[in-house]
Formats: sequence, structure tokens, C-alpha cells
Amino acid sequence: MDYQTVLEKIKEKTNWTEEQVNRKITEKQQELSNLVSKEGGAYIIAKELGLDLLPKTKRRLEIRNVVPKIKSLNLSARILRIFEPREFEKDGRKGKVANVILGDSTGSIRLSLWDDQTEIIEKLKPGMAIETFGAYTKEDGIGGAEIRLSKKGGLKILEETDLPSLEDIPKRTANVQRRSIMNLKEAEM
Repeated sequence: MDYQTVLEKIKEKTNWTEEQVNRKITEKQQELSNLVSKEGGAYIIAKELGLDLLPKTKRRLEIRNVVPKIKSLNLSARILRIFEPREFEKDGRKGKVANVILGDSTGSIRLSLWDDQTEIIEKLKPGMAIETFGAYTKEDGIGGAEIRLSKKGGLKILEETDLPSLEDIPKRTANVQRRSIMNLKEAEM
């Protein structure tokens, strides 16, 4: 958007004259030690007035780019599979864990829900589009990442999405079989 258009939008919002808008822009530039251009000052003032004039970019983090140790993860994906919660006891403490497999056009990843979070799965179904918020990632034990929700995190069911349909999400093609370590041959380790 060009400078003149930004000026016009500010004038419409505030009923200021062009001279008043230009003075506000100059004041904003001075406030920021003249580190922003006239155009930059105009965009800042527009933003402060509640006008978001910068073009929206539709970029999303793809699952293939999710790595361990991300501290604040928002991710949109489809639910591929839901596993029932399992109870366990560790160091005298009882707990519960449930896993949900999420997918997009680039791959799949496990979302682990712990203790009270496992109640979320009652509202979920395969094929649903969801967005995680307040999530983080950890090493999954086999060289990849898994997603976990922080205490303030959660899932939002997306009513509208441009995620591929469940049928269009690639399935894992590798034939992976679970075997114990003692049954592996040295060449496989």
C-alpha cells in the first residue's frame, strides 16, 4: 500500500487533516530517533489506531519443519489417529497419557497429552482440523520431535481450514515393525 493510501486511511479513521497526520508522523519519527522512514511512521500510527494495513501472509509451520526444543508452538493439522489413554505408575506416582497423531501435507507427528489433558480426546475425532496453542516440542526418543501442551496450552477445533483432507494426507509408506533391541542384528543398529 502506498504512502498516500495510508494517509487517507488514517484521515478516514481520525477525521484529522492531512497536515495533522503529517505532524503525527513526524513526531513518531522523532520519538523513534528518526530510525523509521515517513512511510514507516505512517504504518506505526495506523497500527496504533487499530488499522492493520500490512498484507496478511498465510504461512504456517509445516510438520516436516517441527524440531525438538520449540518453546512456543502453534500448529495447524488434521487428526489422523487417536489412542485411548493409558494409565501408568512411576516413582510411586500414578499418571495417564494419551497420544494423538497429527498430520498435514508434509508428514505426521505425535501429540502427547498427560494426566488431565487426556480428557480432551473425548471431543476429538479423526479428520478434524485443529490448532495447538501454548505447545512445545521434545525429543521423541527416535530422533524426531513430539508435541506437548503446556499448562496454559490447548487445542482449538478449526471450523474452516485450507489443510488437505484426511484422504490427501500422505500415509507412512515404510513398513515399520517393532522389535526388541536384543533381537536386532549388529548391522541394523
